[in-house]
Amino acid sequence: MIQLILHFPINDRKEGKIIFRDSYLLLPSSLRKLAKSFNVEDKTFFPFKFVNNTNVNLDYIGDIPSIDMFDNIDQENYNNISQCFGGTTN
Repeated sequence: MIQLILHFPINDRKEGKIIFRDSYLLLPSSLRKLAKSFNVEDKTFFPFKFVNNTNVNLDYIGDIPSIDMFDNIDQENYNNISQCFGGTTN
């Protein structure tokens, strides 16, 4: 782990601080592969393209986003997500 701390003056009596941390990629594998390696619950899929869309409210309640909103997911895993959450897919 590497850590870089930057101190900067805000005014005569206060100082600001920003901390940057990096792990040097100590575990150079995807979270999904690491979960399998350590025999823990599998990392799930997440529709990042959907939530990063500025037209989508972050309090969204509704159907599971379409498969194209997910990265690196196949149809079988997409269908499993739908079944787990009891929702319908777009």
